[in-house]
Amino acid sequence: MGDRQPLGISPYYGSHSEHPRSATVRRYGSDQSGTKTYTFNSLGYRGSEPSPAAKARILTSGCSYTFGEGLDYHEAWVTQFAGRYARHRGLDAKDVDLINLAQGGASNDYIARTVLPHLERVEPDLVVILFTYKSRAEVMLDDPGHPPLVASLGPWTVDPGPNRGAPSPDQARHAAVLAEGASHYYLTYTDDSGLINALKNMLLVQLTCRAAGVDYLFSWVEHGLLEGLPEHPNPIVRELASCLDRERFCPTAPTDRDRQVDLAPDGVHPGPLSNAQFASDLLAAWLSR
Repeated sequence: MGDRQPLGISPYYGSHSEHPRSATVRRYGSDQSGTKTYTFNSLGYRGSEPSPAAKARILTSGCSYTFGEGLDYHEAWVTQFAGRYARHRGLDAKDVDLINLAQGGASNDYIARTVLPHLERVEPDLVVILFTYKSRAEVMLDDPGHPPLVASLGPWTVDPGPNRGAPSPDQARHAAVLAEGASHYYLTYTDDSGLINALKNMLLVQLTCRAAGVDYLFSWVEHGLLEGLPEHPNPIVRELASCLDRERFCPTAPTDRDRQVDLAPDGVHPGPLSNAQFASDLLAAWLSR
């Protein structure tokens, strides 16, 4: 597999403004502690440059938990899992190419739309994904005089919280467009519509991995909902849920009460020990399929 080339990896295109290419920053999203380092490759993704000489390749995408917000990258579950995966395969960690397309605040829409076009381009040995909250979404908003705005919608768009400083004119314009888009989206949002959207995104990735012959493993921060889906009152939810390959689901997440044993310096995200436990859970789930 070492002769594969990581051709066609698209540069980062998302809603997060703190993805500088070929740069290192000390603050990202909720982590304003200045105690952690965030290094971005030339494509705008966290991590090192894609390696053409890789002996194995892992593709992932996700929200802040997969990005590793509040953590140095070696502490994030993706890096810790890649190390465990390498040892299991008798490889050095540097021989496993970890392509992490995640961004803070991402939705399941973002996860699916970033992973799907890269399955053929990257030819990963394994796709491993922690899906995020069903209430999030990614939409395109009209922004007069500017390129279309990719917007990640979530609780922060309804209640943005304290401002970190006086916004620039561009930031104020962005916030106004985002607030209008959020008000339109959540006007018709229901728990069932969010759940259906999450399931559709999971199935899109699952079926595309199968069609491409790519190994895959999923988890979900709201995995506790899975148990009740076969008896869900909505027939659309039941039908979609019946198509999920539950043998490819890790039954834990780093945000679980019994898994989140520490916090990152931002006081919001799971800490290094929680991420290490989840990485071990993922490896065990992958080996038990």
